Amino acid sequence: MTDLKINLSSYSERFTENSVILTISNKINYIYGKNGKGKSTIAKTIKDRFFTNFNIHLFNGFEGIVGENNRSDAVALGIEINKIKTPLYKK
Repeated sequence: MTDLKINLSSYSERFTENSVILTISNKINYIYGKNGKGKSTIAKTIKDRFFTNFNIHLFNGFEGIVGENNRSDAVALGIEINKIKTPLYKK
């Protein structure tokens, strides 16, 4: 895999001058740290710049996957797919 160089200089309020270029060289990367240190900013920057070239999945908390009544949207999606799939198989 080619190394990805991510320029974070537009976030000078979050990152110091010597940490504005982030190099990613592995297939799977985990970003972790204390609250407010820029993890979500880094993840969003990677997604925005490289989503057309790479398969990128971000987990930004359960708010994005839990729907109304605290039900998982993934389960609701599965129910909807089954409703659509059943008539297709009958044809």
